[in-house]
Amino acid sequence: MLSESGRAIELTRELWGPILTDEQAAGNIRADLDLRMLSEWISELEIMYISQYGTDDNALERVREKLRAFVVPALLPRRP
Repeated sequence: MLSESGRAIELTRELWGPILTDEQAAGNIRADLDLRMLSEWISELEIMYISQYGTDDNALERVREKLRAFVVPALLPRRP
């Protein structure tokens, strides 16, 4: 329901938008990232993981491992 209404994306943007903007301004994440689209993608990941893992005790740690391995490197500034 949250994803259909767009409210999940809006809430994610409200939470992460200021943090991502500050980090982008500080040079800690790539300057070329579309932060609006990134917030939308984070929201979609949240919904996917919530619905996929349910009550699995190891699920949260697996999500963290995947985020560290794939998402964080994609956000870091490119070094020459």
